Amino acid sequence: QGQVQLDLSGADQAGLSGMAPAPDSAAADAGGQIVYAVDDGPEHAVRGSAASVIVGADGVHSVAFHAVDAAGNESPVRTAEFKVDGTPPGPVSFAPQDPDDPQALNVPVSDRTSGIAGGSIELRKLGHRSWSALRSAYDGRELHARLDDQRLPPGEYSLRARVRDVAGNTTTSSTGPAGGLERLRLPLRLATRLSVAGRARTALVCRTVRSIRKVRIHGRRTRRRVRVRRCRRLLVPTRAFRDMLVGYGRSLRVYGRLSTDDGQGAAGERIVVRANRRAGRAGRPVRLLTDRFGRFSYRVPPGPSRRISFRFGGSAILLAARATESIRVPAVTSLVLSSGRLRVGQTLRFSGRLPAPIPRHGVLVQVQAIVRGRWQTFATPRTNTLGEWAADYTFRATSGVVTYAFRALISRAADYPYETGVSRVRHATVRG
Repeated sequence: QGQVQLDLSGADQAGLSGMAPAPDSAAADAGGQIVYAVDDGPEHAVRGSAASVIVGADGVHSVAFHAVDAAGNESPVRTAEFKVDGTPPGPVSFAPQDPDDPQALNVPVSDRTSGIAGGSIELRKLGHRSWSALRSAYDGRELHARLDDQRLPPGEYSLRARVRDVAGNTTTSSTGPAGGLERLRLPLRLATRLSVAGRARTALVCRTVRSIRKVRIHGRRTRRRVRVRRCRRLLVPTRAFRDMLVGYGRSLRVYGRLSTDDGQGAAGERIVVRANRRAGRAGRPVRLLTDRFGRFSYRVPPGPSRRISFRFGGSAILLAARATESIRVPAVTSLVLSSGRLRVGQTLRFSGRLPAPIPRHGVLVQVQAIVRGRWQTFATPRTNTLGEWAADYTFRATSGVVTYAFRALISRAADYPYETGVSRVRHATVRG
């Protein structure tokens, strides 16, 4: 870097003429000397057994040298080849951004002598002092980096490129394609909005456009530019999807739309849908594609309560977006009475079954009856791993003829993916 100094030395065998230099009053070849030539130039002789050669010009150089002892014997000629690079890489400036891929940052770099060893692209937000380096790579012509505008806070940023050559020279530049400072306003991509609804209606959307039509004027057909009203039917969300209550065993059609902030639909983009139960492992992802208006629909199959996440991973010109909604499904159970008519002293058996998945320790069921106008619990059986449960009750204090109303209540539990639900009401008549 800058210049190269070569230290040359020669030695003769012991007991021979040696490499002692000739006196100043004698010619140089009267004693030992070092002879060298730089880049096929003229030879230079240095008295004695040591010499220093300094080469400072940039480029590829070679030095041929040999030693001559006091008797005039010459050693074999040797050659040292090397490069001298005292000039930093350049010019360094950012290339114009690609509108189809605004996240890509490219910096064309070159070095005439030693070549580019690498570099980095750095940025900092205006008003801050520290620079942050992006993950950069050099492909032999340009320095590349990608700017993740999804994670960085919005605002205006300064950019600079730091490039180093093999010799260690470094160039730092913030020059843009137009010669000014390179600055960017984040986000670079368009913001998107992912809206989801559980109900939709068909709406007629119309607009007036100009078109050329054939018309008849005074009995003659001619072509004129006229205004035409064009209409199309679109699905418009009418009911929020959040915390929607869906009956057990029923499916739900979900309607969604991916659009930019100005309302334009994002066509042909991939939406990943994943349904996660409150208890248990997550479901498999489902991939959907938006139509030309940015719309998509998804059928939620029957099942327990779930949290549905819709995720758009972003594209070269669109930011990522996501929406997370939930559906609630009440728990259900069958309720079977062993008899509909009993006498005092007899035992009535209640039984039923809950839908899967059932936790290992079962689910608590509350068997209730209406007493004085209110539902009261008189038995709390727990299901087995198949969801089956049973409970017995013996009537002892009934007088006259009484018809009782019964039901089974399943309360919401953390390990059972259903909401609070009840069975159908059953009746039994007891004679005292």
